[in-house]
Amino acid sequence: MKAQSDWLVQLATACWTKIHPDSDKAPRIPTREQIVGDIDSEYMSVARAEYRNHFERATILAYPQLSGVLDDAEPEDDSLPSPDDLEEIADHVDMESIDLIWRTARQMSDESLTHPLAPLISAWQSHTGPEPRNTGIYPSSFSVIKTSIFPLWADVNVQAGETPPTSLVPTTAYLPGLQPSEPKLMAYPALREYDPGSGELKTYRRTRGNMPAPIPERLFLEMILSVRREDRARSVHHEVTVRDLRDWIYPNGWAKNRNWPMMYQALRELPLAGFELGDGFFFPIQGIVWLPRGIPTLDSKVVIAMSFPEQSSHGPLMYRPATQALGLKSDALWRTFVQLQAQWSAGAYPAHKNRGGKRIPSGYVRADSDARTRYRVFTPDELVRMWHGAELPADLNASTIRSMRQRARAAFETLEELGLCQIEREVVDREGRNGWRVMPPTGWGPNFDLDMRQGLRQIRGRGHARA
Repeated sequence: MKAQSDWLVQLATACWTKIHPDSDKAPRIPTREQIVGDIDSEYMSVARAEYRNHFERATILAYPQLSGVLDDAEPEDDSLPSPDDLEEIADHVDMESIDLIWRTARQMSDESLTHPLAPLISAWQSHTGPEPRNTGIYPSSFSVIKTSIFPLWADVNVQAGETPPTSLVPTTAYLPGLQPSEPKLMAYPALREYDPGSGELKTYRRTRGNMPAPIPERLFLEMILSVRREDRARSVHHEVTVRDLRDWIYPNGWAKNRNWPMMYQALRELPLAGFELGDGFFFPIQGIVWLPRGIPTLDSKVVIAMSFPEQSSHGPLMYRPATQALGLKSDALWRTFVQLQAQWSAGAYPAHKNRGGKRIPSGYVRADSDARTRYRVFTPDELVRMWHGAELPADLNASTIRSMRQRARAAFETLEELGLCQIEREVVDREGRNGWRVMPPTGWGPNFDLDMRQGLRQIRGRGHARA
């Protein structure tokens, strides 16, 4: 028999390779203590059921060759253990005995048997927590013209403990090197919701005036931004707390009994939400692993199954405290700022380049004019497009267009006053485009930070940036 450490390392390596066949990263290898310590965690809920099923099958096949292995849990006669006995055994048997049972069962049967510990190890390897930094990365794969359509998992009435397999491997609709060129104006994709009843996609309601952006849209974006870049090359079980959700969606605090039901409904709809990207749709959230029942505590866990396509570890920076604060106050300002941040990556210096011996963080605005010209000049209609968040109807009259241009400019000016952008007005670029050059604030980069409390007080006192 192999040394105890050998078989566990080999099993964990096989689990990792199955999900990440092309990964050059070293596999995550759990210790016995980590598996046992996490086995009752919410993110293990599906894996626990799979473990018991595989253990029961192996035990039935290996019995009665297991004399002395199951100890006092064995029945007094030669009959198979009852289902209740098997469940009791599965909850208390040690790992070496589990491995021995599986090896014995393989010798007794020609059928393919999954190691009972494999689901637990895969769940541990796929477990992630939220990004601790204030800046998150908006995946560049969301800005391509076409992307693959993931199998849309399921039914809106998802239940805790239901999830697609963690072995789902994301793909893209193009071969490496043949990606479509990025559009000059990288519009923030519109979020759509799939309606199982009609089989159609519907648009989330756009609020009017200084009203919050819809919770499903904000939650969808925040859940994506909260996944660390190093965790996006694989399928993950992303675990956050109710406190995290509250801080993202209600940064000024909440009345939990009133606000949690709306949050809960938005969470249940996440597997049916997706960004519209040209001719394709992308659904990075496959299912609900765990949702708390009733009114939860702030420490209660929420676990979402997610999978990202290629190019998801790179992309524009999003300053999360600002998007969260603006989303709570103004749908128009939230959409404007989110779309604006998606444009800045085109003018940003790549983080790995050095200029004059000095490392330039991605998105940093240098003082010289040459660096400033890296950022796009937006025409009046492009400002409206970012502010509005969707393509404009073709039949708008001249008066409506003038009004929308005025309101869009007001939104960008509000962001400038909040310290969230810099604007050069009435600029003509080399291509003859006349408009505003809207650039990141000084210091923009992975560690950018800004106290939004004073900014929010300014927003509350303003009326000219209405949607």
